[in-house]
Amino acid sequence: MTTTLPAQESVVDRVFGVFIQEQSYKNALYLLCSFPLGLLYFVSTVVLFNLGAGLAIIVIGFGVWLLAFALSAVFVRVERRLASGLLGASFHREPIPYWMPGNFLQALGAKITRRETWKAELFLLLRFPLGIVSLVSILLLTAPLALIFTPLFYNLFPTYIGFHRIIDPREAFLLSAIGILLGLVILHIINGLAGITRRLAEALL
Repeated sequence: MTTTLPAQESVVDRVFGVFIQEQSYKNALYLLCSFPLGLLYFVSTVVLFNLGAGLAIIVIGFGVWLLAFALSAVFVRVERRLASGLLGASFHREPIPYWMPGNFLQALGAKITRRETWKAELFLLLRFPLGIVSLVSILLLTAPLALIFTPLFYNLFPTYIGFHRIIDPREAFLLSAIGILLGLVILHIINGLAGITRRLAEALL
């Protein structure tokens, strides 16, 4: 009985395959959502926990903290769906619950003493700086896209590199080749960022 070994991916496939791999564009979509979601998580978490701290002296603050933890549980479910659907992340445990059993103070105490609660909060806070980096990487992708399509529009619209106007088709195709190389580099960066986020999600959520 012979066993067929899986074909190893060649260096060419690993380097240039990002252009045709569906996962690259799923990663880009995930990163495109990262900044608005990360900003939402950061603002919600900081505002609610600070508000709760300010109101803790009149007990209402503890309720605000419970609301913050419940909202974080909602965010965690959103993130798990996105990470599994777009990044291929796998989760082997249940997400943090919205509410813990017991009365008001018992529920809050159970939330605070669970390690999973703070791991999830850490991930939600990290989504903001990661979202900023993700937004920059996605915006950078527009530059190579413009260069790649230079041969199609340089005759229709004035196209300049610095103060030099592109009028020679050879220059246009050279810019297109440069755009392909830049796009290749940026897509690898996008895939790397998505891979880091996927591992963080699997570890913390």
